[in-house]
Amino acid sequence: MSTEKTYRPINCGLYDYLEIACLYHYDLDIKLRDGTLLKCAAQTTLIKEGAEFLVVQLHNASAQGRTPASGSAIASANTPTSTPTDPPKHTSSQHPIQTEIRLDTLAQITVTSTNRQFDTINFETGV
Repeated sequence: MSTEKTYRPINCGLYDYLEIACLYHYDLDIKLRDGTLLKCAAQTTLIKEGAEFLVVQLHNASAQGRTPASGSAIASANTPTSTPTDPPKHTSSQHPIQTEIRLDTLAQITVTSTNRQFDTINFETGV
């Protein structure tokens, strides 16, 4: 993924929501500023190449199958992940796909998990 466009940090008050989402691996509906919609589970955050990212495990096949263009808000999908305790996978389509989303491209996240601590956060207005 390219960070050609200058990264703009998000409002400081929004980081707590992302950390909570990652801590509990909340299922999320994410809307990006370009209108892209993703269904995913929050995993962690990271800093890379001077930008901050939300690492998610994608649920929707349409997002999993695409290859982002250079400069896209979504980084290329990483190698499917598994741990020694995971059951064996039979086809590559069954592997979870993790990807990275630049935080400054988030428009809105909605938590779809039960027992959530918050519902919807709008990154464009900071609420």
